Amino acid sequence: MAGGRSKSKASKKKSTAEPSSSAPPPFPYLDGSFLEFGSEEELTRFLTHFAKRPISPPRVLPELFPQDKGYHDLDNQLQASGLWPFVSKSRSSFNPAFVRAFYSNLRSDGDTIRSSINLYDIEIDLPTFARVAGLPICGDDIATYGGDDWILNNEAVVIRELGITNLIRHSGAPTIHSAPADKRLFLYIITWILRPRDSSHTSLFNEDLKAIHAIIHGASINWAKFVMIHMADCASIATERSLPYAFLVMDLIISADISIAGPDTKMTK
Repeated sequence: MAGGRSKSKASKKKSTAEPSSSAPPPFPYLDGSFLEFGSEEELTRFLTHFAKRPISPPRVLPELFPQDKGYHDLDNQLQASGLWPFVSKSRSSFNPAFVRAFYSNLRSDGDTIRSSINLYDIEIDLPTFARVAGLPICGDDIATYGGDDWILNNEAVVIRELGITNLIRHSGAPTIHSAPADKRLFLYIITWILRPRDSSHTSLFNEDLKAIHAIIHGASINWAKFVMIHMADCASIATERSLPYAFLVMDLIISADISIAGPDTKMTK
């Protein structure tokens, strides 16, 4: 098994001794893939909430983009924060059926996530997640970074550091419209790559401000946990947000030695 030294990650075939009535026959997915589910409940959850759920288009920063644009400070800050491997890592394609099935079966238990693909269980602890994603694991959580009064004391600092000259707020949150291009790229990285969201890509919410401040100042942040938490949150059926991290999901599946044969979707540029 790939990465077998980590005892908190495993992939194993579900027991064939289970009654055959508990597992439905393989489901022919829309793109021609065949997905297997361990129970009718799993299949129903997938069909109801995930089979047609949008997948966030994977975004990356091309390897030489910051240097080519002359954004040398940003390049150095991404390198120093340990984020560069994650924000620049790309695959040529992903399997949308497997991405949706991964999220449909995803469960979070503290610093471990669990899912299953075609009757193979996947268990991934935080160190394994960090290794596969290429993200730092040591440091503060963004949620507690700087303490309770951080926003009150530092919002104006970050706005100034971003070079925002004409402060416009939207629903109370500052926006980044008047910042120079290299500074706007910070928010692009957060809202499209690190913590993808479906809207408000120009609004600076509290966690955005904290993340940008941490990157600019080289703070030690547990970015792996930051991404893992968002991945688990997006598996909720309450909000049905777009499913992020398609490339990372494929890497996690591959790390568990699960075959990913089937139709792919090419990377969206």
